[in-house]
Amino acid sequence: MYCTWKDNWEETQKNFLKWWKREALIVANWGSGIPLDAPLRAADNPGPPADLNQKYRDPQWIAASEHYKQACLATPLDMLPIAFPDIGTVSLAPMLGATPSFGEENIWYEHVADFGPESDRTLKFDPENEWWKIISGSARAVKKTSAGRYFTGLPAVCPNLDVLAEVRGAENLMMDLILAPDWVHAKLDEIQNAFEEIYTGLYDIVKEDDGSSVMGYFMVWAPGTVCLAQCDTAAMISPDMFSDFVVPYLRRQCDYQDYSIYHVDGPMALHSVDALLEIDSLDALEYTPGPNVPGGGDPHWFDLYKKIKNAGKCVQVVEVMPDEIVPLLDEIGPEGTYVQVNCYDMKEMEKVIRAVEPYRS
Repeated sequence: MYCTWKDNWEETQKNFLKWWKREALIVANWGSGIPLDAPLRAADNPGPPADLNQKYRDPQWIAASEHYKQACLATPLDMLPIAFPDIGTVSLAPMLGATPSFGEENIWYEHVADFGPESDRTLKFDPENEWWKIISGSARAVKKTSAGRYFTGLPAVCPNLDVLAEVRGAENLMMDLILAPDWVHAKLDEIQNAFEEIYTGLYDIVKEDDGSSVMGYFMVWAPGTVCLAQCDTAAMISPDMFSDFVVPYLRRQCDYQDYSIYHVDGPMALHSVDALLEIDSLDALEYTPGPNVPGGGDPHWFDLYKKIKNAGKCVQVVEVMPDEIVPLLDEIGPEGTYVQVNCYDMKEMEKVIRAVEPYRS
């Protein structure tokens, strides 16, 4: 028995099982629930971190902080109570040499100055790496503290070109794609190998007794291994380069996992969708519109969502306003659709619950 802090977990579990088969609707919000004024359950508040070092490097504070957050969240519909043992979506980069720089809400990375085609070194997993010890230690602490009450989300250790961009430097990498393509392919192969070791280590820590797991970022549960795939660098390269430098390794990543979801980051990355839809082992696509364009629930994107679904993939639609849900589902259908609605108020969420009820299978 697990996820005991979610009253309707059995229903949500069934919905996810059917969603992966393109048969059901998932409805949640971005994050891991709706914040409440007071904790639903007894939990000690550890207070704010003493500094950024404690916020990102102290497993015990991270576990206590995430535990208190979960005690203060309601999770109606298909919202998953997920504790996050890390932050950021390029967590593999510091494990392979990039230097992390902490901010209040993000982690940035400084590339390795003496690394490139003329000063090469092998990118491989080192169990003595400081950042591996921090993330794996935080995952263990969060998992122990959760004690089956909520999920420990898998850290977003996505491989691929984004990691190499952080380790090598994005500007340098853009030149390497043209001047040293064989070197880039060799590094991407090494990154994929490191990813498989690191992911397996983290999965073994956070998985449930039945082998199921949750990808924290993008909030998906699966009855096995599940990964987030992405390549934000796609916005800086051509479709041909995407097919050459990204697709082969992305296919390997998706083949390695039981379930996978790909994050398409903004309009500048839309040229990658056709190639993504050709990857048989990729199960789902999520599209984040970004700023200065219509939000995810706007009809502007309906054809994109239908294209994804018509290719046999699930679709995750984000940044949907409550009054956009019904027109969205009427147009693209509920089967295989995951709607993340912008709603963080319980009274407003009651309206959303009533609105989506007719679309539940």
